[in-house]
Amino acid sequence: MHALIAVIALAAASHRNPFAYVTKPVAPKQVKKAPVVVETPAPVVVEVQAPVAPVRPDPPRFPYRFIGMFGYAENPIIAFASDDRIITVQAGATIDSQFVIRQVGLESVEIGFVNDERTVRVRLGDAR
Repeated sequence: MHALIAVIALAAASHRNPFAYVTKPVAPKQVKKAPVVVETPAPVVVEVQAPVAPVRPDPPRFPYRFIGMFGYAENPIIAFASDDRIITVQAGATIDSQFVIRQVGLESVEIGFVNDERTVRVRLGDAR
């Protein structure tokens, strides 16, 4: 009887089910991975040229001397002289269709150029 108990104990210990399909474990396949090669393109060299500023011609030379002012301080009359003539103008006036009186100071006048933002300061009594 001991033998029967030993067989039952052995059968119970293995938990074997005669109706279950059991396969042998298969060792996983060793997959060799190919090394990943990333090709980077050669750097592209781009030459950038500095922008070329448009060449502006020099404005014409102001041909008059500032010889004085008279009239009211709020709206003075400015006198200019050249070799052959004397002209009088007020601030904002255009001279010879090229020059504009932009600003009047105590001892100088700022002369602008038509269609140009540049200015020239002419001092009282300065020679051309």
